[in-house]
Amino acid sequence: MYNADYKLVQYCDGTRWISMGGGVTDMRIGTLAANRWCVANAAGTGLECTQDKPITDVTLTGDVIGTGPGVVATTIASQAVTTVKLADANVTYAKLQPTQAAGVLLGRGAGAGAGMVQELTLGTGLSLAGTVLSAAASSANAAGPAGAVQFNDGGAFGGVSAFTYSGSVGLNVQNGNASGTAINAGTTGATATAINASSSATAVNATTTGATGTAIGGTATGASATAINANALGNAGTALRGQATGANAYAVYSQGRMHVTGALTTAAEVTVGKSLTLTPQAGLAAPVMP
Repeated sequence: MYNADYKLVQYCDGTRWISMGGGVTDMRIGTLAANRWCVANAAGTGLECTQDKPITDVTLTGDVIGTGPGVVATTIASQAVTTVKLADANVTYAKLQPTQAAGVLLGRGAGAGAGMVQELTLGTGLSLAGTVLSAAASSANAAGPAGAVQFNDGGAFGGVSAFTYSGSVGLNVQNGNASGTAINAGTTGATATAINASSSATAVNATTTGATGTAIGGTATGASATAINANALGNAGTALRGQATGANAYAVYSQGRMHVTGALTTAAEVTVGKSLTLTPQAGLAAPVMP
């Protein structure tokens, strides 16, 4: 109880009143307020009875929750962390949901509309080696025989046996018709080149078996155009080689000028519609027609 005469708080030990000041007989009481608790002042020389009741139980609500006396352990409420509360570029891959299986891609399936990310399985021709996605070449839609060069045939793949490719030959063009043309090239540019071939072996090798076929036919209509330009870079290479076995077939047929720099070797006739110019290579004698 408070002793107004001595201005101190006392308690009874059963026989006498004892000062709560620990033997201090003149314990001073500071400000008194109704329904407030008393605590020692900062100097420890008196009591101030102005404090609220000490908090004994705490209940936290909202995004952070917790209940208990004294120091309360808190936790984040369920579904309390929304998108706006996440800092940009701070969610690591390790924090994402694990996939249900290995070898899948993350995306959204066609026809599913907008929504949650889904696991996509690999289709035909796709494979995963570690983290590398690879696509295998597929011949499921290829047309023609093996090695056939593919072309647009009315919106679908087209391929014929007369137009093939191989590692040893390169591009192979054949025509089995009696009067067909294996390769027909034309240019209308003033200085354009219809066929330009350069190789360390044989640049152009054409064969026709038709009676009146043409192995290579070149037409140049430009003022300085070149119908066929072939270069052989090897010591024993052949720049332009044509073989005609038909009765009236031509191995090499030119409707314009034919300009040969180097040697011209023929086992049959050479037909030129306009002129034939032979220019020797440096250090060689002038070419001679057989």
